[in-house]
Amino acid sequence: MDILKKMFGKATNKAEAGSHQEITTVSDINRSVINIVNNYYCASDKSLSPEDLKRYMQDYLYGLMDTCASLDWFEQVDLQDEKAQQVKLDSVYTALLTTTLNEVKKDNHFSDKQNYSAVEMLNRHDKLVIAGAPGSGKSAFVNFVTLCMAGELLQKPHCNLALFTQPLPDEEGKPQAEKQLWQHGALVPLRIILRDFASSAYFPVSVQEATAKSLLDFIEADLSNKSYKEFYPLLTKCLSNSDVLVMFDGLDEVPEADKRREVMKKCIETFRNRYSGNRFLITLRPYAYQEVRWKIAKFTETSLANFSRGQICLFIDLWYQDYEKLAAEVNEKRTAELKNVIFNVKALQDLAERPLLLTLIAFLHRNRHELPHRRAALYKELLDLLVKKWEKARFPFKDAEEAKSQPSLSAFLQVGYEAIYLVLERLAFNAHAKQKINEKGVADIAEDTLVVALNKLVIEQSR
Repeated sequence: MDILKKMFGKATNKAEAGSHQEITTVSDINRSVINIVNNYYCASDKSLSPEDLKRYMQDYLYGLMDTCASLDWFEQVDLQDEKAQQVKLDSVYTALLTTTLNEVKKDNHFSDKQNYSAVEMLNRHDKLVIAGAPGSGKSAFVNFVTLCMAGELLQKPHCNLALFTQPLPDEEGKPQAEKQLWQHGALVPLRIILRDFASSAYFPVSVQEATAKSLLDFIEADLSNKSYKEFYPLLTKCLSNSDVLVMFDGLDEVPEADKRREVMKKCIETFRNRYSGNRFLITLRPYAYQEVRWKIAKFTETSLANFSRGQICLFIDLWYQDYEKLAAEVNEKRTAELKNVIFNVKALQDLAERPLLLTLIAFLHRNRHELPHRRAALYKELLDLLVKKWEKARFPFKDAEEAKSQPSLSAFLQVGYEAIYLVLERLAFNAHAKQKINEKGVADIAEDTLVVALNKLVIEQSR
């Protein structure tokens, strides 16, 4: 149930209010935060003042914004030059589309079909699974949702529900007339990185021991580690009041070994049953949800679509829009150059359909001024970024300096990059060779195939 509607009886959908923007004014947001606190205070032993409780919630929300607003892997792997401004998620985020289609009524009959956006799917379904290929924007979506919900509750002028529901772009990247639909107001965001839970001391050792309490204990410990311990009682009250958007990010990153994924599934199911009135989102890669035994009951499934031409155009516009290092006219020129090269080189356009790869392409273009014209040379540049840099940022560190001190893949395996590249080239060749002639899309390499190949490389290099 919408926090605002429950607390004030306000209209929260188009049928009731004509526009969902009516519930996103500063006064409404302010009262919603205060009432969350007041509801808890009235039901508690009053050992803490409302001012303390409000401060605990604000600290938690500000912490989430700090974590989710940054493109942390840029910072952690030192990709930004020291004179450049930080790249923030809210400044470049481009709304994602799903493969789920919506029939559009025109002239009194259904004559067209459009893809639902990820926001619209989250609006329609209180329990949603979003699958997406590597680099398709799954975690970015979770971070963006978190950022906008927290920003709305904190009355931020730029990160809020208005940004969250921004119109989808047309084919040229220009905003369409209608905003994306969101009818549930500002919910308290709870972001759970499942690989962290799976590797924690709170992860159950068996399916029989898997309960909602396992997740709650992990959440409490995680909040404590991040200096938000005092917020935990208020969070559990919000869960009981159905005021939370619970996001489980990266189910595919939980290994199948020792029935760990089965244990994780049970933990999620019991948590969902205990707090069923809240809204839930799970993200994962498609392979981890293909088998019926891994599917979680009562969840609707959808997949992220590749970026369209309009999404690519919008991302590039945003990428250069506020780049203060260059004059406005230079940014406009560079924007046009990048669009031109992407849409005139098919190999580049195919890569740009993945948000992560488009970000890397844009980074190369902005910092090195031009992209390699040969596809092989471009692939090598991107591979250097992914293998030498990006893979270090897949795991959390206390700060950027700690991240830089972590071993790269080469250092971890104690083999040279050239040897790693040869293994990757061989695997890629075999994967593409197995594709059918007319098969579209990127060839996938199974995780176990990659692990076996790298283990074999380590053994050979150690002889």
